[in-house]
Amino acid sequence: MNPYEVRFNYQLWRPITSLFLTSGLYNYGYASAYLLIFGFMLQVTKIKFLTMLSFYIICGFVGNIFGALCNPNGSISVGSDPANFGIFSGLIATFIVNWKALDNAPQVRCPLIFVLVMITLMLLLGSLNKTALLAS
Repeated sequence: MNPYEVRFNYQLWRPITSLFLTSGLYNYGYASAYLLIFGFMLQVTKIKFLTMLSFYIICGFVGNIFGALCNPNGSISVGSDPANFGIFSGLIATFIVNWKALDNAPQVRCPLIFVLVMITLMLLLGSLNKTALLAS
């Protein structure tokens, strides 16, 4: 995705097509792992395939547009990181909305909090690692 072209030449297909591209095997591997983890966790909530696909595309589009608006002369980027962060935010929102439903099973709350904290750290470390690789 080229933020300059999106912002000044209105090429709005770039934020969507960049979600389906990858910069290498490492990026593809960790993005797929995150999607498998989040998809499995959200599948329990009975989200349909088309709903999940549209949520993925909307999260990625909004995330890429936000990145283009904040840094219009930034570097060219590809990958599904904005969609991964959006789906993770949806997962957190699902847990917050259904927190009272877990009153019947309080032993589930602690592992859920642990998993959310660990996934947050993995996402942050993954994005920091990629930023460090691009800076060098």
